[in-house]
Amino acid sequence: MVKMVKILFSNLNYQKKVESFSLISKVPPLDLMYCHEICKKYMKSELLDANNLELSNKELAKSINDASSDIIVLSFDVYSVNDVKEVISNLKRENRIIVCIGMFPTTNPEFTLKEIKPDVIIKGEPEIRVEFFVKRYLRLCNKSNSGIILKDFKKELKKSIKNGEIDGFGFFFDSELTDSKPLKYIKDLDLLPYPSRDYKNYRYSNPFSSKITVIKAQRGCPSNCTYCDAHNLYGKENRIRSVDNVIGEIEFCLRQDINFFSFIDHTFTVKKKWCEDLCNKIIEKGLNKKIGWIALTRVDSVDQKLLKLMKKAGCVMIGYGIEKCSNNGLLDIKKGTNLKMINGALKNTRNVGILSMGYFIMGFPEQTLKNLLDLKKYILSLDLDFIQLSLATPLPGTVFYEYCEKNNLIIDNNFEDYRFLNKTVIKTKLSSRELIKIRDDMVFRFYFGLIGGIKRISRLVLNKKISKIQLIKTIIHVFSKFFSS
Repeated sequence: MVKMVKILFSNLNYQKKVESFSLISKVPPLDLMYCHEICKKYMKSELLDANNLELSNKELAKSINDASSDIIVLSFDVYSVNDVKEVISNLKRENRIIVCIGMFPTTNPEFTLKEIKPDVIIKGEPEIRVEFFVKRYLRLCNKSNSGIILKDFKKELKKSIKNGEIDGFGFFFDSELTDSKPLKYIKDLDLLPYPSRDYKNYRYSNPFSSKITVIKAQRGCPSNCTYCDAHNLYGKENRIRSVDNVIGEIEFCLRQDINFFSFIDHTFTVKKKWCEDLCNKIIEKGLNKKIGWIALTRVDSVDQKLLKLMKKAGCVMIGYGIEKCSNNGLLDIKKGTNLKMINGALKNTRNVGILSMGYFIMGFPEQTLKNLLDLKKYILSLDLDFIQLSLATPLPGTVFYEYCEKNNLIIDNNFEDYRFLNKTVIKTKLSSRELIKIRDDMVFRFYFGLIGGIKRISRLVLNKKISKIQLIKTIIHVFSKFFSS
């Protein structure tokens, strides 16, 4: 008789590594939630959000060992490399397979397998590969009553890759590296199940609400920004869910007492007609009176007509990737935007009553003190509600990483430091300490300037879709960040 197979999905506790004055959201791990939902059709599946529970590496390893699962799937990014290595080193490995997924295993497969030492990595879009993995695992289980032998399973995977049945797997087999490039993507995203939002012991929130979840309505980013690694997971071809499918997920979440949504698509308005249709459907069904939502997009992908509709449909805030303060600087990073577009988008966003957040990058190799002072002046001239200032970080799998590596600009190979918020890892004209000091001064003047600060707080207080309790917590958090450092 074949035993019940169990699979466990987990992330790492990364919150403190990436938290800043404006990045203070705790959101559910959507990639793992999709995989977990799919695997429930085939075996007993468990999802552990170590980040939300703030588990130490030892506590996470103990939780995983206590679960006695046959398959362990760990998802992580570049700044959690040392953590996942420590967790895996403390796991019981007998009669179980350890799998790593996520951005870092996708862009650094050989390093992951040699240094972190999982049995298998899954690269690129995870759902189709995780499903293939568990189905193959169960097929071998049904053939053997004595349990899965890892070598036999890898042999089966290797054969499937060679036959073109699947791609995107990496592992060592007889000391030889198998590293298959992820080429297959989910064409019809409507086929994905709605992940359960029955959070039980988990508490998620952002500065606006404590009844929040994340939704990904589309995948694949066609932009060519040199610093961004998003295309490594989901490709460059934009694939988008149907309006009815997204509406169905919103209604599904409302039934689970969730009424605030963060759309984490890189360019939510990349297809304006689709966005208009979604907003109209939200309004038609009366959902705009029940929900609030935020989104990310580009300044060249909105106009006043669309923004008005988004506001009517319940949009509270839009995050814009602004990055630099000069047209030449934007050309250098292949952003595809200019200052006129930025100023126009922000003006229109303010005019319709939607809050705005600006994302900026500082500390590029060529930037001088004057460049940074110009950036400071530009940021303070913009009527934004929130800002995030990141340090230029050469993320593996990006054009910027290749440029830095080719020109010997990388001075820190400890991936733990690739957090983009508190240390530079490349040669710059200013030191890390100087960059952080300038960055903190920009943020302080932005949030605590008397006139600007009062205007921003008043806009937040007057917004009916924002939880005032959550807003007070956010303000306290920002104050404590500054005055405890």
